[in-house]
Amino acid sequence: MKPTRNEDIQQKLLDKREIDPSTGCWLWRGGVDGHGYGAISIQGKQYVVSRLSFPIFLGIQLDSKTCVLHRCDTPRCFNPDHLFLGTREDNSRDMIAKGRSGVGESNGRAKLTQSDVLRIRQLLQDGESLTAIGKMFDVTDSTISKIKRGVNWSNI
Repeated sequence: MKPTRNEDIQQKLLDKREIDPSTGCWLWRGGVDGHGYGAISIQGKQYVVSRLSFPIFLGIQLDSKTCVLHRCDTPRCFNPDHLFLGTREDNSRDMIAKGRSGVGESNGRAKLTQSDVLRIRQLLQDGESLTAIGKMFDVTDSTISKIKRGVNWSNI
């Protein structure tokens, strides 16, 4: 009997797996992407190995908005027991909680300071519009909305 495509992919993944005995991580021994995550090309398309782990080993199909997060915080790991699903917001929060991201002013791309954010929150409480606040601080309505919802600057 000829193996299915999933069985072929599963075997390719297992062939490049190195198990770390101290952590149980399934470390990818193949190529990695620009962020250090295991990467594999299948029929000319690039895939992140940890993202393939769910459909291949657990039979769980992912939609394009679903993120695969690491409990072990090891980018090359694709052990399904070390992975969990979340949203992009969950992924950002997880990254911040694990200290893998420049938070607040320490983020090199931050346009706002902590005092700016505190002032923005006060303006929001006072009923000022997202657009007006965005213009005051030279940022987009979306940025102000993310501050309001606690997506951005959740550390203060």
